[in-house]
Amino acid sequence: MSATRHVIRLTGRQVLQLQSIRRRCGDWRTARRVTAVLMSSRGRSVPEICEATGYDPASVSLLRRRWNQVGLAALFPKPSPGCPPKADRMYRQRLVEVVKTPPATFGYAFAQWSAARLEAHMRNETGVEITPDRLRIILHEEDFSYKRARHTLKNKRNPRAFRKAQRLLDALKKGRKIPPPRTNSGSATRPGATCSLT
Repeated sequence: MSATRHVIRLTGRQVLQLQSIRRRCGDWRTARRVTAVLMSSRGRSVPEICEATGYDPASVSLLRRRWNQVGLAALFPKPSPGCPPKADRMYRQRLVEVVKTPPATFGYAFAQWSAARLEAHMRNETGVEITPDRLRIILHEEDFSYKRARHTLKNKRNPRAFRKAQRLLDALKKGRKIPPPRTNSGSATRPGATCSLT
């Protein structure tokens, strides 16, 4: 009695619609459910459907029952319940504002955000704790790109001495003669001159 109660009967139009769904859907679970429904409509037994789809007999019976109750809605997986995301819409909006703001505005001594620093700032401000890796994913979803900070000593050098050294290096590369260094008195030394201390 229970075997005949959950038999699926399909019209030619429904079969074409299901075949189209199976070809075009990107979800393997939906394609597997469609296969089970089509096989059931062709009169295949539960063990045959289980072997072809990998379902257990209880799942095939449940799918048949749901098809008879709700039709196409039985094919599409329901969103799985779970806890809501920590980074809600308000968190994301604030994150975007913070990323666009230089860290110095918040009183930090560094010039660029890193994922760890940004996460610490957002944790202090919002109370929401997210790992830096998850924060990088959220930033990518919000169309931000990031790269590793490159540490240089560029801002530590003397700009005047650097330019002078660059000119000297350029002269050496071009094969120019370099003037001799000046003495402490400020006058140039003659080539071949010797200095005697008495």
